[in-house]
Amino acid sequence: MSSANAFRADLSCRLVLALSTLAARAEQLPIHTYGPADGFPSKTVEAITRDSRGFLWFATREGLAQFDGYEFRTYGKANGLPRDAVADFLETRSGIYWAATADGVAKFDPYAPPARKFTVYRPNRPVARRIHVLYEDRSARVWCGTEDGLFLLKESKDKGSWLLDPVPLNLDSGQAPIDPRISSLFEDSHGNMWMGTIRALYVRRRDGRVSEFQVSPREGYDFQWNAISEDSEGRLWAGTGFGLWRILPKESDQYRLYPVFVPKRRLIIWSIRRHPAGGFWLGTSAGLMHWTPAPDGRSGEKRAFTQANGLTHSDVGAIATDREENLWLGTTGGGVMRLARNGFIT
Repeated sequence: MSSANAFRADLSCRLVLALSTLAARAEQLPIHTYGPADGFPSKTVEAITRDSRGFLWFATREGLAQFDGYEFRTYGKANGLPRDAVADFLETRSGIYWAATADGVAKFDPYAPPARKFTVYRPNRPVARRIHVLYEDRSARVWCGTEDGLFLLKESKDKGSWLLDPVPLNLDSGQAPIDPRISSLFEDSHGNMWMGTIRALYVRRRDGRVSEFQVSPREGYDFQWNAISEDSEGRLWAGTGFGLWRILPKESDQYRLYPVFVPKRRLIIWSIRRHPAGGFWLGTSAGLMHWTPAPDGRSGEKRAFTQANGLTHSDVGAIATDREENLWLGTTGGGVMRLARNGFIT
């Protein structure tokens, strides 16, 4: 072998060794996974909520699970839920617990007998019984996003029961009615209620006016608006079936959509959670991502964490933190993971 060829062969070997070393050094997250052996009931987690006592609640397809820091306790049809599958969970500021199901919204009473933990309330419209999302606004009103529109959960005058009142949603443009399948809700700092559906984004202003925003989808893909959030500077962000978008203000109270991070390959952003040190945690179809916006808010830096970093499943849908600021990730198909606060992004 010539000296030149020997040099190239040696260089190639060193390059392969260096790349192998870098791959082996991929940042390993301090992860603990919970499954059936730990008492966790499901592989699919729809939502995670931390309540005022510090307990974590997991809305799953096999029941509502509570974690007290030591063990899981699961509630389902045997405890009064109309269905085992739970789409969302909410504790109001007054201390009432609500679970969203495919057959109404269920009020949870922790002090009731085991077989009567839930009382179920249903809207009059049958399709609207499928509740997708629950949200409490600044005025302590509880909104329900359903398969058939938006509802407000109100206590009856005699204080013994609850009603789901439909909220009119008439577009200010006078066009056709909105897509009724509401899957995400968020109230911004101006009091506007944002509603995400499978094909469009809507805003309901405080005076009741509703505007629609759409983006032309790529062929064969939907454009579901899965999550809306607002950062400390008042900038609005949206997670979709096609990456991360900004909701930019225009003149008066108008808005427009701007693609901030839309990769060539499809990336679904299921959830957005503000990071205490700045930026966002994003739960995506390709793992966990930390997003740091640029000053102008129209670009940013991303840091992705995948199975190469120790995640046990790539489809991360729900994100929450516990009292110790550990990060909990709910997945579609891989159960739930806990990431210790020390050892990763702080």
